[in-house]
Amino acid sequence: MQYAYLYPFAEALSGLLMLAGAVPWISAPLALVISGVSAASVAYAV
Repeated sequence: MQYAYLYPFAEALSGLLMLAGAVPWISAPLALVISGVSAASVAYAV
């Protein structure tokens, strides 16, 4: 499965969990992983 198909769902899940204040020990690392992969792909593209 390509990351591009998973990205919007992972981003939405992370955002909804943060908005609800539920399970911060999952939503924060998930957001960091998503941001890290996104930053790496941008750096690779440039």
